[in-house]
Amino acid sequence: MNVSDVLSQSRCFRGVDRRRLKELVEPMEMRRFQRNEPLWREGEHSRFLAFVTEGRIKLVRHRASGKDLILDILGPGRIVDMAATPEDDLTASVIGLAQGAVVLLDRETFLARLCSYGPVALNLAMDLARDRQHLLSRFDEISAGSVEARLASLFVRLAEEEGQEVDKGTKLALPLSRQDLADLVDTTIETAIRIMSRWNRAKIVITERDGFLIPDIDALEDLTE
Repeated sequence: MNVSDVLSQSRCFRGVDRRRLKELVEPMEMRRFQRNEPLWREGEHSRFLAFVTEGRIKLVRHRASGKDLILDILGPGRIVDMAATPEDDLTASVIGLAQGAVVLLDRETFLARLCSYGPVALNLAMDLARDRQHLLSRFDEISAGSVEARLASLFVRLAEEEGQEVDKGTKLALPLSRQDLADLVDTTIETAIRIMSRWNRAKIVITERDGFLIPDIDALEDLTE
């Protein structure tokens, strides 16, 4: 894996030449993680900004009821920044969803360098604004309609963002467990299992070893209404 290649393809660093990119991100650390490994926990303080270079991570909010809620899933090129300001603690836990790696940048050093390179500062601000807006839309997704409608909306969105067209439909190569799905739409694992089993039999969403297959995205969209 070439870290510079991954970073240069992210929205934040797109268009930045390699020399300037190296100036902006040095020194940097690479941290590898496994599935379900916590990188940081909600309430901790981190001096790093992190960019996902491989695999996927999930942002998890722990609630007083004891039930977790997955706020978002981030893949390569996405920035992980769950603190509103450098002085704040993290507002969500950062946990591996599929094994991979993140690049860690010292937040204070990186932000200071941005002052001399406006385009990246603007890209970063826009990236963070998009992420905040996305989190707000996630709350609408979580709270609207029946559990089946919420789960259908989730799969439609993931298919649009990460799906690949194959002969039999849309392939979604995400290793989401039934517990992950439950935590993504704020329901119980039993309900998630029941819906996914029914969808599997009806060939609405077929669970495969390495993800999911959606034979007919229109049929799935009908369930969101």
